[in-house]
Amino acid sequence: MSLAILIVPAAIAVVATVMGHRKTPGVRVIKTVVTALLTVIAAAAVVVAAADSGGQGIWWFFVASLALATVADWLLAPVDNSRTFVAGLVFFLLAYLLYAVVLIGVSAASVAAAAPVVGAVVLALALALALAQYRTLRTVPPGLHGAVVAYMVVATALLLGGGWYFIAGGAGGAPTGAAVPSLILAGTVFIYLSDSLIAHNLFRRPLTAEQLWIMPTYYAGQLLMTAAVILGSGTGGSL
Repeated sequence: MSLAILIVPAAIAVVATVMGHRKTPGVRVIKTVVTALLTVIAAAAVVVAAADSGGQGIWWFFVASLALATVADWLLAPVDNSRTFVAGLVFFLLAYLLYAVVLIGVSAASVAAAAPVVGAVVLALALALALAQYRTLRTVPPGLHGAVVAYMVVATALLLGGGWYFIAGGAGGAPTGAAVPSLILAGTVFIYLSDSLIAHNLFRRPLTAEQLWIMPTYYAGQLLMTAAVILGSGTGGSL
């Protein structure tokens, strides 16, 4: 499957971002269509590749993550999402937990064997960043404190997983196409950046035109992760 297919969801993502910024009616549907389409594309890529190579390992977890993100998008897309905010947070937490567990699981042993010092530095940086993020959250409601902390832990694990997978790929411990570790690292960075912008907007200081900051980084992350699925599953191996 060609990466050119991602032009369609990327174009819809631009429309969704503009509609979200303008609070245009129907934005909830358009926002959800983007990740739903990415889910379908990723699933199709795995199915086609599996027919050729006989199995695709854990790429299905990436498809599941995109599906969970689709539900989260539907729950959080309304302008007033106060009633569905926690549920949307849970679905995003599960989506990113899948990414994190898979990436750490397939890369930790390779990193420990081939680049333990670099892996430890990445872990230290991720933990330091998480602590810095936590210390800047000023207005988290008491009822959401536990949920937000749990979400930060998962987001940090996702970032760590992306870093470790990139290191594992460079050490020859990730049997996928050469571009896949870079795509995954970039995808996790963009997802983490998007979530950091959300936290900044909600719990630090409101952003001006927040949709123009949050949505492009979020969509970039999911597009990159889908591109990784397309290329990675096409190599004929699991992660």
